[in-house]
Amino acid sequence: NSVHSVSMAVILNSVIAAVMLAIYGVLIWNEAFAKHVAPRLPHKDRPNFRQAAWGWALKAWDRRRHLYTEDLDGTVVVRFCLLGLKFSAAGSVVACVLIPIYQAGQGDVAGFNDLHLANLKKDSDS
Repeated sequence: NSVHSVSMAVILNSVIAAVMLAIYGVLIWNEAFAKHVAPRLPHKDRPNFRQAAWGWALKAWDRRRHLYTEDLDGTVVVRFCLLGLKFSAAGSVVACVLIPIYQAGQGDVAGFNDLHLANLKKDSDS
């Protein structure tokens, strides 16, 4: 079933992303790895062990305004990532509108294609 395959892929990728972010947090917390993973991160800004999984992200969010005055290359990268986030958010909003329309279509498809443009039937009167 294609719906089952897609849902399993989403779950698997979410778990992998959470594990990878947690590993990154532990590497930032560990003094020996921190100098290689984030060499410019001051020691006082490193998260403690309780915050190791997501503390680095909170610290980065708190320091986001300092980046605009300190490092032009970093500013460009961050702004590019924010632009990508905005495009993803806009696409998600559009998908929330289109997917119910596609699902209500009268096409003769099955599985995940039920939520796809292929489920819409061409109007024979036009």
